[in-house]
Amino acid sequence: MTDQIDPTIGDSPILDEAPTVTIAGKTYQLRRLGVRDTFAIARIFAVGAAAMNRPLGNSAMSDPSALAPLLLSGLMAAEETTMKLLASVIDVTVPELEKMPMEAPLEIVAALAEHQDLRAFFARAGELMKRLPEMQTRSRAAST
Repeated sequence: MTDQIDPTIGDSPILDEAPTVTIAGKTYQLRRLGVRDTFAIARIFAVGAAAMNRPLGNSAMSDPSALAPLLLSGLMAAEETTMKLLASVIDVTVPELEKMPMEAPLEIVAALAEHQDLRAFFARAGELMKRLPEMQTRSRAAST
């Protein structure tokens, strides 16, 4: 049984299968996401948040339905990063992705927004963001 509330606890991080996406009749399973993906995804989300004039707050960090619009907005502005990431997660080359139908990036983005690893990353990032103001306050306090 998977834990739908917190994607970072229980058996979800290990047992949940990566989402699949069907493009032009062919099904692709998204691979597990790793450290190198963090930087590409962060860039795309930051560009998307700026384009939508929305902060990357805790609600955006933990709600998959809030992630998809940010990812979609960043898609156009960070084209090279996005194309490399989307091709990589379905295990095709960028030239192969470029030959796919126009809706292919949209389908991959929708699946990526539901990806267990991405949800877990943003849940942890949201926790860190909650602690940062407290950490900054503590660091400014006089030491004893």
